[in-house]
Amino acid sequence: MKKIGIVLCGHLRSHRHNFKYLYENLLSKHDCDLYISTWNVMDHNNPSTLSEEKIEEELAIYSDWTKKILIHDAKIFEKSKNRIDRANVGFWENTPDKKHYIIKEASRQEELSYDTDNYWINRISDQWYAVEKGFEAIEEPSSYDLLMRHRLDICLLNLQLHFDKDLVTASPEPYSHLYRMRDHIIYGKPEHMIKFTKFYENSRNAIIKYNNFLAETVLEYCLDTIGPDSKLFVDPNLKEYSNYRILK
Repeated sequence: MKKIGIVLCGHLRSHRHNFKYLYENLLSKHDCDLYISTWNVMDHNNPSTLSEEKIEEELAIYSDWTKKILIHDAKIFEKSKNRIDRANVGFWENTPDKKHYIIKEASRQEELSYDTDNYWINRISDQWYAVEKGFEAIEEPSSYDLLMRHRLDICLLNLQLHFDKDLVTASPEPYSHLYRMRDHIIYGKPEHMIKFTKFYENSRNAIIKYNNFLAETVLEYCLDTIGPDSKLFVDPNLKEYSNYRILK
């Protein structure tokens, strides 16, 4: 049985519903350790602080697999972080001598009110804070066959793992006209997944430099620029709506 270290991260929101599917498609099939990295609120729409007792109750269903639990205070994080100001960021240009990333079209780069406002610019990088802390908590990453980033709000319907790939991301389908990959599920060999111990600050830097990056482009750019060099496999059989769903 393969050994997998899973950083189960993000807001708790739909995690109870999703547990059955996580168990059937992942936890029951492999030797899994969970590193839970979440917030002390259910989600952005329900920001009331959860008590320690309530969080313990919520996370008890994972106890058979849990190695570490990290609870981040959402209010402290919001107050202490250095906010990115959209007015001070730059743009990526797909010139012939650069890699061709999928970016927001040029006609939208000059608008002051298009969808990546200050709130969303910060949200794009904020999501990687809990991810980074989760991967930092893994003391012996090399002891695993695979490491995985898996959101708590994912309802996992079917998953066929690739143990021979450096890094694996989800297919962009049915949004291939917008993305080259999705950022919902990411896994791979430990020596490549270790990139995520540096992901929060690197994602912030990417957004500051290139405001016309999509969230998925930030992922691709950081995977390209954080060492070591990795071969990225976009799994055509790992698709939102058919293999998994996001339940917010």
